[in-house]
Amino acid sequence: MEPIEVLVAYPLSWENRPLAEVEQEAAQMRALDERIRITFEEYAEPQSLRTLRGKPPFDQARGIAPAVTAAQANAFARAEVVLSLDLPFDIDRLAPRLKWVQACGAGVAQLQSAGLDRIGAKLTSAAGIASAPIAEFVLARILSAWKLFPVLEHQQRDQNWTPVYGRNLAGCTIGIVGFGAIGAAIAVRAKALGMRVLANRRTPGAEHPAVERFHGPADLHALLAESDAVVLCAPETPETYRMFDAATFRAMKPGSYFCNVARGSLVDEAALIEALESGHLSAASIDVAATEPLPKGDPLWSAPNLAISPHSAASVEKYFQNIWAFFRENMQRYLAGEELANLCSPCVPEC
Repeated sequence: MEPIEVLVAYPLSWENRPLAEVEQEAAQMRALDERIRITFEEYAEPQSLRTLRGKPPFDQARGIAPAVTAAQANAFARAEVVLSLDLPFDIDRLAPRLKWVQACGAGVAQLQSAGLDRIGAKLTSAAGIASAPIAEFVLARILSAWKLFPVLEHQQRDQNWTPVYGRNLAGCTIGIVGFGAIGAAIAVRAKALGMRVLANRRTPGAEHPAVERFHGPADLHALLAESDAVVLCAPETPETYRMFDAATFRAMKPGSYFCNVARGSLVDEAALIEALESGHLSAASIDVAATEPLPKGDPLWSAPNLAISPHSAASVEKYFQNIWAFFRENMQRYLAGEELANLCSPCVPEC
């Protein structure tokens, strides 16, 4: 009976729970089928390299990619299924038996450059796992800016009792660019706060009860012109590279708010800074940057009315518990020969 070799390659140091609980997760996975064998062998790349691997060409990324150790090479060589956030280049050579990769994150651009398409391996994302905490983060950022929390905090430090008044969310329009699991979670919460919700997505689809109107890619500027706040949560693809450039920011309503929880590559950061400095945007927040970690001295750090977080809009609370639960559900589909959930293109979309 041929074993099903499963490689867990994300670093266990990312877990915020006892490793005994991770082993319990593995035991539940093994219980699905007696053929399942699980190996833990860490392979991880720095965020700066993941960013480089998001868009071809990959010459620079290849030059700084970490060398694969003997232990890693042995684990990949045996693997039929991999759970990971990262994969080495030329995975087709390293893992010729590989049939399926379950990503630990919603974004998979860094995995699409690995060579999965050359061996016909399937790739599934973890889209939706962190949609609730990210949506909460987005609304918190908008509330903080519109309710003037930073101003109130400064006044408290200065012991200054001068009333200041923020603006309402209720009755305002939020435009959501990219309507996957995160966009849908934002829409539900924004509508619950009384906001009018518009959304942009690449492909036609069913209506959503929280969305008043959907726009296609060609109508993006029309959506922006109506929106008091704009949230970018679209996937990273060659088509979305720097989709928010100077012209896009000019199309936004004067005095509106911008939030990026997608990827830094989707934004022309110089254009964002100019829109803030000119006052065309009242404020903005970014959880991602084109270069991560964001270097000291980068102009973004000193841009006016810009709130920055270090790619941490998601919550680690129960994140990997949810990853393992989704992985088990997808493994059941895999064992049954059914279509996997969150199936993605295994290669860079422009291939």
